[in-house]
Amino acid sequence: MSFWKAFDTVVSDAEGVNEKYGELEAVYKKRKGDDNEKKSCVEKSGDGGMKRGRKRRKVEKEMGAFLERLVKRVMKQQEGLQKRLMEVIERMEKEREEWEERWRVRETEIQEREAIAKARERDLASWRDSSIVSTIEKISGQSFLLFSANLSTNHT
Repeated sequence: MSFWKAFDTVVSDAEGVNEKYGELEAVYKKRKGDDNEKKSCVEKSGDGGMKRGRKRRKVEKEMGAFLERLVKRVMKQQEGLQKRLMEVIERMEKEREEWEERWRVRETEIQEREAIAKARERDLASWRDSSIVSTIEKISGQSFLLFSANLSTNHT
Protein backbone atom coordinates (compact mmCIF):
# COMPACT_ATOMS: atom_id res chain seq x y z
CA MET A 1 0.00 0.00 0.00
CA SER A 2 2.74 2.46 0.86
CA PHE A 3 4.49 1.80 -2.47
CA TRP A 4 1.39 2.80 -4.43
CA LYS A 5 0.86 5.86 -2.27
CA ALA A 6 4.46 6.92 -2.97
CA PHE A 7 4.05 6.11 -6.66
CA ASP A 8 0.88 8.21 -6.91
CA THR A 9 2.66 11.10 -5.18
CA VAL A 10 5.53 11.02 -7.65
CA VAL A 11 3.28 10.63 -10.68
CA SER A 12 0.99 13.48 -9.61
CA ASP A 13 4.06 15.69 -9.10
CA ALA A 14 5.37 14.78 -12.54
CA GLU A 15 2.15 15.51 -14.43
CA GLY A 16 2.87 19.22 -14.42
CA VAL A 17 6.36 18.63 -15.87
CA ASN A 18 5.29 17.04 -19.18
CA GLU A 19 6.76 18.86 -22.13
CA LYS A 20 5.19 19.33 -25.52
CA TYR A 21 6.92 17.37 -28.21
CA GLY A 22 7.26 20.28 -30.61
CA GLU A 23 10.35 18.68 -32.10
CA LEU A 24 8.35 15.62 -33.10
CA GLU A 25 5.67 17.78 -34.69
CA ALA A 26 8.33 19.74 -36.60
CA VAL A 27 9.84 16.54 -38.01
CA TYR A 28 6.41 15.26 -38.96
CA LYS A 29 5.50 18.51 -40.76
CA LYS A 30 8.92 18.57 -42.41
CA ARG A 31 8.42 15.00 -43.55
CA LYS A 32 5.00 15.87 -44.92
CA GLY A 33 6.46 18.81 -46.81
CA ASP A 34 9.22 16.55 -48.22
CA ASP A 35 6.60 14.51 -50.07
CA ASN A 36 5.51 17.58 -52.01
CA GLU A 37 9.15 18.51 -52.67
CA LYS A 38 9.87 14.99 -53.93
CA LYS A 39 7.08 15.23 -56.46
CA SER A 40 8.34 18.58 -57.72
CA CYS A 41 11.98 17.32 -57.82
CA VAL A 42 11.00 14.28 -59.83
CA GLU A 43 9.08 16.43 -62.29
CA LYS A 44 11.92 18.95 -62.69
CA SER A 45 14.83 16.60 -63.14
CA GLY A 46 15.04 13.40 -65.01
CA ASP A 47 17.60 12.22 -62.44
CA GLY A 48 15.07 12.05 -59.55
CA GLY A 49 16.31 8.74 -58.14
CA MET A 50 19.62 10.18 -57.04
CA LYS A 51 18.11 13.15 -55.20
CA ARG A 52 15.43 11.00 -53.64
CA GLY A 53 18.04 8.60 -52.23
CA ARG A 54 20.07 11.42 -50.71
CA LYS A 55 16.96 13.02 -49.25
CA ARG A 56 15.81 9.69 -47.82
CA ARG A 57 19.19 9.13 -46.15
CA LYS A 58 19.12 12.68 -44.80
CA VAL A 59 15.60 12.26 -43.42
CA GLU A 60 16.49 8.87 -41.93
CA LYS A 61 19.56 10.41 -40.32
CA GLU A 62 17.47 13.29 -38.92
CA MET A 63 14.83 10.86 -37.64
CA GLY A 64 17.52 8.68 -36.05
CA ALA A 65 19.06 11.70 -34.32
CA PHE A 66 15.63 12.88 -33.22
CA LEU A 67 14.71 9.46 -31.84
CA GLU A 68 18.01 9.28 -29.96
CA ARG A 69 17.36 12.68 -28.38
CA LEU A 70 13.80 11.64 -27.58
CA VAL A 71 14.95 8.37 -25.97
CA LYS A 72 17.59 10.24 -23.95
CA ARG A 73 14.98 12.75 -22.78
CA VAL A 74 12.54 10.00 -21.82
CA MET A 75 15.29 8.07 -20.02
CA LYS A 76 16.35 11.21 -18.14
CA GLN A 77 12.75 11.89 -17.13
CA GLN A 78 12.26 8.25 -16.07
CA GLU A 79 15.46 8.37 -14.01
CA GLY A 80 14.22 11.54 -12.33
CA LEU A 81 10.85 9.95 -11.59
CA GLN A 82 12.52 6.81 -10.26
CA LYS A 83 14.81 8.90 -8.05
CA ARG A 84 11.86 10.85 -6.67
CA LEU A 85 9.91 7.63 -6.15
CA MET A 86 12.80 6.13 -4.20
CA GLU A 87 13.09 9.30 -2.10
CA VAL A 88 9.38 9.17 -1.27
CA ILE A 89 9.57 5.45 -0.43
CA GLU A 90 12.61 6.03 1.81
CA ARG A 91 10.88 8.97 3.53
CA MET A 92 7.74 6.90 4.14
CA GLU A 93 9.84 3.99 5.43
CA LYS A 94 11.62 6.35 7.84
CA GLU A 95 8.29 7.76 9.01
CA ARG A 96 6.98 4.22 9.56
CA GLU A 97 10.06 3.27 11.57
CA GLU A 98 9.70 6.42 13.70
CA TRP A 99 6.02 5.64 14.29
CA GLU A 100 6.86 2.06 15.29
CA GLU A 101 9.51 3.31 17.72
CA ARG A 102 7.02 5.75 19.31
CA TRP A 103 4.49 2.88 19.52
CA ARG A 104 7.06 0.65 21.27
CA VAL A 105 7.82 3.42 23.79
CA ARG A 106 4.10 3.92 24.47
CA GLU A 107 3.58 0.19 24.92
CA THR A 108 6.56 -0.01 27.32
CA GLU A 109 5.14 2.89 29.35
CA ILE A 110 1.74 1.19 29.50
CA GLN A 111 3.29 -2.08 30.65
CA GLU A 112 5.32 -0.28 33.34
CA ARG A 113 2.20 1.51 34.62
CA GLU A 114 0.29 -1.79 34.68
CA ALA A 115 3.13 -3.47 36.60
CA ILE A 116 3.12 -0.63 39.17
CA ALA A 117 -0.67 -0.88 39.50
CA LYS A 118 -0.47 -4.66 40.01
CA ALA A 119 2.22 -4.23 42.65
CA ARG A 120 0.04 -1.67 44.48
CA GLU A 121 -2.94 -4.03 44.30
CA ARG A 122 -0.83 -6.89 45.72
CA ASP A 123 0.40 -4.65 48.56
CA LEU A 124 -3.14 -3.47 49.27
CA ALA A 125 -4.46 -7.05 49.24
CA SER A 126 -1.65 -8.17 51.53
CA TRP A 127 -2.31 -5.28 53.95
CA ARG A 128 -6.05 -6.03 53.88
CA ASP A 129 -5.45 -9.75 54.54
CA SER A 130 -3.11 -8.99 57.44
CA SER A 131 -5.54 -6.52 58.99
CA ILE A 132 -8.39 -9.03 58.68
CA VAL A 133 -6.27 -11.80 60.23
CA SER A 134 -5.08 -9.53 63.07
CA THR A 135 -8.69 -8.51 63.80
CA ILE A 136 -9.75 -12.17 63.88
CA GLU A 137 -6.79 -13.01 66.16
CA LYS A 138 -7.79 -10.23 68.56
CA ILE A 139 -11.37 -11.37 68.61
CA SER A 140 -10.63 -15.09 68.94
CA GLY A 141 -7.46 -14.86 70.96
CA GLN A 142 -5.82 -17.46 68.74
CA SER A 143 -2.77 -17.06 66.51
CA PHE A 144 -3.00 -17.78 62.75
CA LEU A 145 -0.34 -18.31 60.11
CA LEU A 146 -0.68 -16.18 57.01
CA PHE A 147 0.61 -17.63 53.76
CA SER A 148 1.48 -15.23 51.00
CA ALA A 149 3.17 -15.71 47.68
CA ASN A 150 6.54 -14.49 49.00
CA LEU A 151 6.58 -15.44 52.74
CA SER A 152 4.58 -16.93 55.46
CA THR A 153 4.30 -14.81 58.62
CA ASN A 154 3.08 -15.52 62.11
CA HIS A 155 0.94 -12.68 63.45
CA THR A 156 0.13 -12.40 67.14
